[in-house]
Amino acid sequence: MDRLFTVEMLATLAGAIFAVRLVVEYTKEFVDRWTGGKLPTFLYALSVAYFVIYGASALTHQLSGGMWFAHLFNGFLIAVGAGVMQKKADPPQQG
Repeated sequence: MDRLFTVEMLATLAGAIFAVRLVVEYTKEFVDRWTGGKLPTFLYALSVAYFVIYGASALTHQLSGGMWFAHLFNGFLIAVGAGVMQKKADPPQQG
């Protein structure tokens, strides 16, 4: 591997972060009502990210039994990226 990041990988990571951000943003209120507000947003985003990565691997036929740990780690990266994206998009109100 001569390069750490390729354009295709960055586009995939950015696309996954964006997808997780949208899903969490539009479904968090429903999930809060359903769970009584006991599910932290990061844990919800992590589960959405895991399913996005797992689904993308299944659709591209790259799913194998030993990849669950890599999917979990990638899910953390995507959930953190979506959280940072949310904090940048919604700066705290002053005053």
